[in-house]
Amino acid sequence: VSIISDIDDTIKVTHAISRTLLLKHTFYNCFEPIKGMNDLYQKWHERKCQFHYVSASPWQL
Repeated sequence: VSIISDIDDTIKVTHAISRTLLLKHTFYNCFEPIKGMNDLYQKWHERKCQFHYVSASPWQL
């Protein structure tokens, strides 16, 4: 099984719809995970799922 996942506002809080908030959350704030996603991804990892990440954010981020 393969999991295809976004990163922004799926795994971590970035407020990607707002360029200003995206930059603030990326460069000034500490990493803030989306509640419950760590446990979910860990369960999938334990079941030997493969992960593939996509993002519309600039590649530098």
